[in-house]
Amino acid sequence: VRAVRTEQADKAVYAFFVAGADLLKFAEISRVHRDGEGSLHGFQRKGIKSHVQAITEFLDQGPVLFPNAIILALSPRARFTQTR
Repeated sequence: VRAVRTEQADKAVYAFFVAGADLLKFAEISRVHRDGEGSLHGFQRKGIKSHVQAITEFLDQGPVLFPNAIILALSPRARFTQTR
């Protein structure tokens, strides 16, 4: 996908658009959990079922626009190539 690169707090930040249906082709949800020693890992809290259901019902109404930002933490293996 094409992305726009900028700098924020000395970090590269990329903004891009993808269809929601394509998101899980390259992303996964890292749920908050504790390992065997009790250390906290992950980022995303479990969704509130009624809230997720309301969003699903809205999206199922037909061709709707749902332009919400999602912040992704990318693997160090992810690569961006400058085209211009």
